[in-house]
Amino acid sequence: SFPTRRSSDLIAAEAADSLSDAFRVADVAIERHLTEVHALCDPARMREIVSNLLTNSLKFTPPGGAVRLSVGPDGSGMAAVTVSDTGIGIPAEELPHVTERFYRGVRSAEMATGSGIGLTIVAELVHAHNGQLDIASSPGTGTVVTVTLPVAAAESRLALLRSGVAHAR
Repeated sequence: SFPTRRSSDLIAAEAADSLSDAFRVADVAIERHLTEVHALCDPARMREIVSNLLTNSLKFTPPGGAVRLSVGPDGSGMAAVTVSDTGIGIPAEELPHVTERFYRGVRSAEMATGSGIGLTIVAELVHAHNGQLDIASSPGTGTVVTVTLPVAAAESRLALLRSGVAHAR
């Protein structure tokens, strides 16, 4: 079990707050769409996941672009954290490799510094939390990264009740 139960939207907001100066300096807007949800997670690791995703988006989004952070229930009893951007995107042939340790795509090496382990760390942390990582991208359009994690049992049942999937006993 994880040490505390904190609202994942607040954890994500803290991660975004910690990067607000970097976004301002880079002239990249950060939009937040946060809905309360309690993922079963280690808050420090959750913040690391969100920080890594936001940092990646910032690195590959040109000045004047935007990054959107969305957090909330996904409608199926899971918590969803989505970071989308208007960045350079990832070519289809590189997409299967972006979570490999030290992998750096051709454009990535040209555009930004880094070791190539950010998404590897994200993938490992998501897996350790029994979650799922999905990455979709189009060169020139941007990237959408979605992390889904289980929510606290009581909240999961309530979400299913609200959606009509489960019936009250």
